[in-house]
Amino acid sequence: MAALGLLAYAATLSWADRAVTRDLAKYVKSLSYTDTLERGKSDRDQVSLVLDNRERIFLDAWYPREGDILRPGVAWQLRNQAGGPASSWAWGAFEIDSMRFRFSPDEVVIGAMATTAKRSAMETARTRAFPNIMLSALVNQLAGEAGMQGVFTGEDVRLERVEQRAESSRNLLARLGERYGLPVSQKNQTLYMGVPALPELTLSLANRNVVTQADFPITKRDTYGAVTIDYYDPDQRKQITYQAGDPNAPEGRVMRLYDVKVRSLEEAKRYADSQLSATGTRQTAYGQLQLINTPLAAGQIINLTDAGKLPPKWRVVTQTTSLGGRWICNAKLERLS
Repeated sequence: MAALGLLAYAATLSWADRAVTRDLAKYVKSLSYTDTLERGKSDRDQVSLVLDNRERIFLDAWYPREGDILRPGVAWQLRNQAGGPASSWAWGAFEIDSMRFRFSPDEVVIGAMATTAKRSAMETARTRAFPNIMLSALVNQLAGEAGMQGVFTGEDVRLERVEQRAESSRNLLARLGERYGLPVSQKNQTLYMGVPALPELTLSLANRNVVTQADFPITKRDTYGAVTIDYYDPDQRKQITYQAGDPNAPEGRVMRLYDVKVRSLEEAKRYADSQLSATGTRQTAYGQLQLINTPLAAGQIINLTDAGKLPPKWRVVTQTTSLGGRWICNAKLERLS
C-alpha cells in the first residue's frame, strides 16, 4: 500500500452478486469504508453508501434489502500507466444492516458490516467453559463456529480455564483481547486477534499532494508507571501480589488491581504487562492524519520522512476512506517511537 500518483479513480461495487458499478455510478454520492483495531473491542469493518434518489428508483426497482451483500472498493489508473490496466483495492464483503430514506435532499443511506457466515454464532449470548486451551486455539474455534478463518498474531498463552458466562463470543474475545493487550477485528470473513501483517507505508510530510492535514502530539500525558495485581493462587492457597513496570514509581502513578481473575504467576505477569501497555496507550493523545489517493489499513505502520525530530513511527488505529468528490482517508494514529 503506497501513496499514488493518480490519473483517475472510481468506486467499484457488487450488490447481491451482481456487478453494478456502471449501473449505479451516477447515483453514488459517497462511499466510505472504516476499519478499526483498538484494544478491548471486537470491531467489524463497516461501509456507508449514500445514493441519490431524486429519480426514486431506490423506492422501487432498486429497493435495498437487509442482508444483501455488498462488495465495494476503488479502482484507479496511474499517471505513468495511462492506457494500461487499472489497479484496484477490494474492501471485502459487507452485509446491509441499516437503511435510511431521506427526502429533500432525496437520498438513501445504506450501512453494512463485514459479513459473518453464521452471524448468530458470534452474537448470541452463551454460557460454557473452555478448559486448558491455547488462546490461539480458542480464536480459531470461535472463528470456525461462525464460518470464518481465525488468524492469531499475538504472543500465545495457555489458559487454564476460560468461562463464557451469558455473553456473546464477540464480547468474550473483546474481554480476552483487553486482558492480553490484543485488538480483535473482523475483516472479510476472517477473525483476527492481534495486528494483521501489513506492509509499512512511508510518507513525506513535505508532499502536500498526499498529506493534506496532520496533527502529531509529542508530549505524553500523565501515565501509569507500574501496575500491581492482587490475586488468589489456588495452588499455594494464598493471596499473591505482583507488580509490573517501574519499581520506583510513586504511589500516584501505580495502578492497583484487586481480585483479578488470574490463576498463576505467569497469567499475572501477562495481564499486568498488557494493562500497563494499554493504560500507557490510552493516556497518550492520538495523532490525526488526512491523506488523498492513498490506500490505508488499520494496523498499518507509517514511517514519516521530512519530519525533522518528530517521532518517525506511528500505527494506524482507525481509518476511514471516503470516495466522493475526492478520495480522502482520515486516520487516527498511535505513536510507536
